[in-house]
Amino acid sequence: MFRTSPTELCVWLTVSGVLVAGTPPVLAQTTIDWINPGTGLFNDPANWLGGDVPTGSDTAVFDLAGAPVVQWGVNTYTNNTKLLVRAGDVTFQSIGGPMYSYNVDDAIIAGGSLTLDSFDLGMSNSPEVYSSLTVDNGGSLTLLNGSAVLDDPMSVIVGKTGHGTLNILGGSSISNSSSVIGYTSGSNGTATVSGADSTWTNYDLMIGLEGSGSMSILDGGLVTVHGSTYTGRESTGSGLIAFNNGTLTTRELFADTADLTGSGIINTSGLVSDTDLVFDSTHGLQQQIILNSLPGQNVTINLDQHRSQALGVGYRGTGNLTIAEGAVVDSFRGYLGYHAGSTGTATVTGTGSTWNGGRTYVGYYGNGILTIENGGLLSGAYGRIGYRAGSTGTATVTGAGSSWSVFGLNVGSEGTGNLVIEEGGAVNVSGSTTIGSTGQIAFSGGTLTTGNLRTDLARLAGTGTIYTTGLQSDLDLVFDATHGLQQQFIINDLPGQDITINLDQNQNGDLGAGHSGLGTLTIADGMHVRSSGGSLGIATGSTGLATITGTGTTWDISSRLMVGGAGNGVLIVDAGASVTSRRNSIGSSSSAIGIVTVSGAGSYLGATDELAVGSSGHGALTISDGGFVESESSFIGLYAGSSGAVVITDPGSSWLVSSRSLYVGYRGDGSLTIQNGGSLSTDARFYESLIAYEEGSTGSV
Repeated sequence: MFRTSPTELCVWLTVSGVLVAGTPPVLAQTTIDWINPGTGLFNDPANWLGGDVPTGSDTAVFDLAGAPVVQWGVNTYTNNTKLLVRAGDVTFQSIGGPMYSYNVDDAIIAGGSLTLDSFDLGMSNSPEVYSSLTVDNGGSLTLLNGSAVLDDPMSVIVGKTGHGTLNILGGSSISNSSSVIGYTSGSNGTATVSGADSTWTNYDLMIGLEGSGSMSILDGGLVTVHGSTYTGRESTGSGLIAFNNGTLTTRELFADTADLTGSGIINTSGLVSDTDLVFDSTHGLQQQIILNSLPGQNVTINLDQHRSQALGVGYRGTGNLTIAEGAVVDSFRGYLGYHAGSTGTATVTGTGSTWNGGRTYVGYYGNGILTIENGGLLSGAYGRIGYRAGSTGTATVTGAGSSWSVFGLNVGSEGTGNLVIEEGGAVNVSGSTTIGSTGQIAFSGGTLTTGNLRTDLARLAGTGTIYTTGLQSDLDLVFDATHGLQQQFIINDLPGQDITINLDQNQNGDLGAGHSGLGTLTIADGMHVRSSGGSLGIATGSTGLATITGTGTTWDISSRLMVGGAGNGVLIVDAGASVTSRRNSIGSSSSAIGIVTVSGAGSYLGATDELAVGSSGHGALTISDGGFVESESSFIGLYAGSSGAVVITDPGSSWLVSSRSLYVGYRGDGSLTIQNGGSLSTDARFYESLIAYEEGSTGSV
């Protein structure tokens, strides 16, 4: 008998409510082995090594060759932390009717087999523990004659790193949250649900997550999934569902049609597959799809497309989606080209034809093609064109009345994205439109209306019009007595490029300079400019320079100001101007350099929440000639690898840290210099100043 009594140094709460440092009270966790190779009662001490029956926090181990039969009699109630079957062909059975129970937190069948014969295994020894059932390393679990795994274990894994087998037979059942068959790369799992009243109920089911998985539903067996069912969830995964008069009912199904074999029924309200889907005047939201192109395949998919579920084509192969003749289709997510190597094509065509797509991915990992034409409409929360690395996406909005309306649009996220707006087509983005380094928007008489535009101007091609209330680019922006908040820019530096940008800068839009190259921002002559966010030097290698100058000149930012996002940012506040934000990050990312100067009497920089000089990159703040900086939580050298330097110099120059702490070297390197009459002050609510706060940081004052 092997015993362990782990302890843990911690802070724990006593009955009196006092925090005490020390070792909390723990129960001994004991591993106890079954030693009877024949038939015996679980609660008989003679069947256990050392004569102790496993209880409470113990682990019950079955590691004998042969076929031991473990029985529960009347009024046998047992709880264990863990059940471990490592060898032999073990059978659990009840001989006392329903008056028994066996509950565990975790059950692991690895190297042996366990058969439940008219036996219920509960997974609820400790309510606060997420229980799990794992079958691996050549192990198998078989449920016979109305057996059950009860109380919804958090996870069921069949084949975690090796091979596992699960059989639910003879009216038996399992109900759990998430299930994986074939978990890691190289693993293999097999599950069978067979016989009338044999059921497996899940929230999510992945058949081949990264490994190989197969599931057979036979002879009236039923698998119910309240969430999503996948075959081959990740790129290395492969999955197969084999039917023989069985039924799968799932909220949404992600599967290659070749992964569905035999004869059976699938009921679903969301489908991402390699079939051709048509929604029009004769093909409604409720459809029956017959899969019979493969030898022996006769699978019926009953689709009742619902707005809260996914819809897509091109899962691993090729698929087409058509919405026409005024049909209206709703989905929570839309996928075109899900896995690498797949191709999904969607066409929304005709007046009134509408796809309310939620989050729409045109090229998720694969190739996506979207066309909105002849008055067709697509709407949703977000649009992503070329989403993951290696993907390609092309979306075309063409013709008067054709439109794509979303909250946020990203063209070229990690993959290659192309958006074409032509012949009166319109794209409407209430939030931000971001064009990545591998993205492009090509116009030919089309219009983009967006809350914010974030782009390298070279990513705009053709002839078209953009309306925006926020702009982060490589333009030179000036707001002064002769340049108001409403401005028009003609972009025509490249061959064939003739883009008109109409900017109406207001408090809802972002504002910045230096998106991918060099950009400048000047606010002067008492102008009041408001924006949601502010960015200088956005992408790696970019440079953004902002000068806010003159008495009464203000730049009010309602959220975050980044001086050096991933590039180089410079902010000059002088001659009585003011810049305020909720958070201010100088040198935001590891590749960034941010430099801020606040100079002159009346010049002001304020951060109502947090100021970080050297967030993850390198930051410098100089307060001189009577400039004033005010902030709450303040960091000089915030994260590991960062460096920050603050210099307060000259009479009247000051920094007020109000109501929060000042860290000179939090996790990075920080330095603070106060010279020539400069001052650092706090108000009555100030907590503390800390130098070189965490291990590895440095701080100097």
